Amino acid sequence: MAKANKRYYELRALKGKMRAESQTTRSMADFLGIASNTFSLKINGISEFTCSEIGEMCKILGIQPNDIVEYFFPSMFRGETKVS
Repeated sequence: MAKANKRYYELRALKGKMRAESQTTRSMADFLGIASNTFSLKINGISEFTCSEIGEMCKILGIQPNDIVEYFFPSMFRGETKVS
């Protein structure tokens, strides 16, 4: 199987927040009702989270509205939208 190219930034801050809240890829995927491999593709920058998924994850992880950009849109801090 060919290695997937990253289209988006890996969400490292979100991974750290998940660890801090004792959440795993599997637990988050189950909470969202998606496969754990699909969740993994999203958090590793291969595909995107939907708006509803972001909203649900904010609830379970205790992410405040003012912090959404930090966790889900790190490219905005770099002034970019996609990784080359």
